[in-house]
Amino acid sequence: MKNITLIALLLCCCLPTWAQTENKASVTFYVFLTGGPLPAIDFYENDTLLGTTDGYGRVELSLSAGSHVLLMRSESDDVYQHELTLREGEIMQVLVDFKVKGEAPLVDTESSIDATHVTDNATSVDQENLASVSFTGRVFSAENQQGIPRAKVFISGQSNHLTTDDEGQFSTELTVGTYNVSVLHSQFNSHIQNNLILAEGQDNHVELELTPAGAELPEFVVVEPYIEGSLASVLEERRANNSVANYLSMEQISKSGDSDAAGALKRVTGLTLVDGKFIFIRGLGERYSSTLLNGANMPSPDPTRRVVPLDLFPTGIIQSIEVQKGYNASLPAEFGGGSVILETISVPDANFLGMGLSYGHNTQTTGQDGLKGNAGGRDWTGFDDGTRSMPRELIEATEGDTELRPANPFFPGGYSPEELEAIGESLNSDYDLRYATLDPNIGLDLSGGMRFELDNGAVLGFSSALEYGSDYENRNELRRSYVSSVVESDELSDTTTRNINASLFTTLGAELSEQHQLATNLMWLRSTESFNEIAEGFNEDLGNSRRIYELRWTERDLASFQFSGEHSFPVLNDLLLKWQYTDSEANFDEPDNRIYRYDRTDEGRFVFSTRNDSNSRVWRELQDSSKNIRYDLAWPLTLGNHHDLLFNFGQNWVNKDRDSEIRRFVFEDRGPLTNDADSSDPLSQILNPDYIAPNGYQLIEVTRATDNYNAALDIKASYFSIDYAFKENLRFTAGLREERFEQTVTTFQLFDPNQSPVVSGLTDSDFFPAFSGTWIWHDHQFRINYSETAARPDFKELSPAQFKDPVFNRNVIGNPDLEVGKIKHYDIRWDKYFSAGEFI
Repeated sequence: MKNITLIALLLCCCLPTWAQTENKASVTFYVFLTGGPLPAIDFYENDTLLGTTDGYGRVELSLSAGSHVLLMRSESDDVYQHELTLREGEIMQVLVDFKVKGEAPLVDTESSIDATHVTDNATSVDQENLASVSFTGRVFSAENQQGIPRAKVFISGQSNHLTTDDEGQFSTELTVGTYNVSVLHSQFNSHIQNNLILAEGQDNHVELELTPAGAELPEFVVVEPYIEGSLASVLEERRANNSVANYLSMEQISKSGDSDAAGALKRVTGLTLVDGKFIFIRGLGERYSSTLLNGANMPSPDPTRRVVPLDLFPTGIIQSIEVQKGYNASLPAEFGGGSVILETISVPDANFLGMGLSYGHNTQTTGQDGLKGNAGGRDWTGFDDGTRSMPRELIEATEGDTELRPANPFFPGGYSPEELEAIGESLNSDYDLRYATLDPNIGLDLSGGMRFELDNGAVLGFSSALEYGSDYENRNELRRSYVSSVVESDELSDTTTRNINASLFTTLGAELSEQHQLATNLMWLRSTESFNEIAEGFNEDLGNSRRIYELRWTERDLASFQFSGEHSFPVLNDLLLKWQYTDSEANFDEPDNRIYRYDRTDEGRFVFSTRNDSNSRVWRELQDSSKNIRYDLAWPLTLGNHHDLLFNFGQNWVNKDRDSEIRRFVFEDRGPLTNDADSSDPLSQILNPDYIAPNGYQLIEVTRATDNYNAALDIKASYFSIDYAFKENLRFTAGLREERFEQTVTTFQLFDPNQSPVVSGLTDSDFFPAFSGTWIWHDHQFRINYSETAARPDFKELSPAQFKDPVFNRNVIGNPDLEVGKIKHYDIRWDKYFSAGEFI
């Protein structure tokens, strides 16, 4: 039955009647995979590309008379070789239907040289005298009975095809007679209507029903091509990669249920997730890894790091994640443990619209008691409504980088005790942490996309995704510090964290032809963390126990614009050009971070500490911008039947600028009025207008001279590599990258413009080689890799400024004499592939 259907498809396709050029023949191939059109199949003769099948599996070739051997390729794989002999002026149509890899396809051929299909001049004259009738039809889906737009309708004897409208309808004028009609669509199985009789005075209308591609076959193996984002596609990338790499597909991520890229990556062997944000590759810190978005560098919304927190990226916008553990010359040279390369979703293959709601119940958190502090009315959005903002009085007092300090004869320009009292009383006095029932985790996501196929063959499309999520986490930790095996501190902490994430992603794409594509990505990612903690324990310096409270609200966001293109030039032996421009900005805002402490007395009571650092109010802001321009060239060359070369060349320019500002304030004990307060009361009853006075608690600024800095980073890179493959068994890649690196950090005293800033800089210019090899033996694949890369200091590590290390939670001081570290990599990997989706 299948053979009859395929032969009928041949008969329904028109045999064009236009004149051919002398000594030329016209050959049209229709290529299918289990009945569905197979696009992107290249036709070669003597290593010359003749054409590529379109979205309907169709390619039309003009060949000279004589014998030809045509080779069909999918990407770099040879899938079928077809021999044919053509005569002058011959019109031929060939149908090739693939089943499973390793089996010969079903091939049917129809030629105008066959006497049963040749139309002489007399018959043509008779056809012209026949009456014309209107022929209409409707193409619809068997799944929902809805009309199918942009389906191709081929009618025997007609040189041009018809395209259905948005309702799936088509119409034309034909002479009376018998016709064969076939319908092709990339998302549906082909359909043939044979021996359709058109006559005068009849309703010449036909209803054509299509089934979704693959719906008629309960089980089959698809070998080529792979669907982008599927498990099979990323495993094929893993096999084709000549280096050491791991991949996560969109299919795998969706099955695991992870909400962000950081959570998804913790499932990759050799990776460790730290703080729910940063990935340690091969046990090395996040400083030894880099994050690339579609190959571009990203800025960081973290004051002490250059790397991007991966919890900012929701899985809904990710098509695949590549963890490159083996270095190659196309990657940035700052490569220690590896690089994480995020590929975002592209133009959809079909229109879609989706919505999802999620509810999460954690027995350790949901419905349990957790710490909550003062909250604004819009906290659920992730945006502070002004509850934590600097009050107007404090803003006016500190504007123009003015220090908030008491006036005295030695430092004129300060504020009087009465002015400081008014400013201190303007601050929000709600310090209290309380236990309250925690809400369940919730999430919402919306996604949609459309695809427009134009009559000229171009394809336009867009997709968009919007996500929101809110979740809580309770944590109890025991922290101990040792000095010479002696316990220096023993502290038990109780923390409650609420994470509010939101993202908006839109991609616009244009496939102008098989050789030219353009794409634009717009992305906005936001993550807000509400952190509340009570930590209690013994401290050696105090000689007793202490209790420390912290209320922290942190807003981070990342906005990125990317414009990219991909162009192939068949006349230049398939030279491939990829280019990209990326403009990104990351922001960090931590308003009114409050930390205060209570010390335990000999009687066992906890009282508000009399130390100068017993309380603090801190406002932090950071802005990090990045611009990245890059292009890559790939030129393939084949020598003989078994030797394939690929030459790669590219350049990359990265420019980053960062501004970081911190303002710190404390209330100091200035007089006897503080004794009237019960120091064991909650802090909201101590640091309030009743005790904020010239002879009580007074607000002063304690911003450090090293708290504020500007930084800049500039990288210029070029690389060249050669990839050599012998048959399908052996492959080598050798490359060399040159990078010119320049980084400066300027730490300045905010209140003393006459004081010379501390400027630290680092420059480096070097070459970074990379070599890798792959040997395939049956189902086994062996890889080796050698490379040299660099490890460079972060912004703050170059400055002699004190900052808090995010890993060890200690204050550290940078070193301007740091140098670039050099790393040598040796990697070896063995894989065994059992099938397209199974390996060890």
